[in-house]
Amino acid sequence: LSRLPASRPGFITSEGERNGIYFFEAVIGDASMDDALPLVVVLHGRDGRAQLPGGPFRSLTHPIRVISPQAPDRLREGFQWIPVYVNQGLVDELASTLFRATGRVARLIRDVSAERGLVGRPIVTGFSQGAILTLALAIHHDDVVGWAFPMSGWLPPPLEPAYRRDDLSYPTIRAMHGAADTTVPITP
Repeated sequence: LSRLPASRPGFITSEGERNGIYFFEAVIGDASMDDALPLVVVLHGRDGRAQLPGGPFRSLTHPIRVISPQAPDRLREGFQWIPVYVNQGLVDELASTLFRATGRVARLIRDVSAERGLVGRPIVTGFSQGAILTLALAIHHDDVVGWAFPMSGWLPPPLEPAYRRDDLSYPTIRAMHGAADTTVPITP
């Protein structure tokens, strides 16, 4: 992991590991590390690292818990969730490795939620490869996602649901993507 930011009033930090995934954790606001709180999960992109938001947090109306997992596989100066990238054209391999990574992150979210206590359903956000993971979590592990905010990502076609089941409650997804992105094209 990168260096853990220091705790300060209204910003308590720690780090942990579950199922081989290391993560940073922060409680932002007037609360303790052991309080049941709303959870925000922040997933970094390919060749990135776990990072906690830096603040200021003046507009928060209530305390929250943020966890930022670090992808397990090293890549150059950072880490990656899946060893395949979008422009390689290896869609089936991308989908299968993504599905496995998504299961590991879903277990991490379940473990932290059970250990710390949870208010509401988690908010999950990610950028690039973290956005791809966010979408897969929202579709295939809807029990750990209340809201999903993927930025610059897409869901590989093999992981798209064939139809919408009325007996499932999918989380709300608000996707954001730049029209000029050359790494992850906006078209899909």
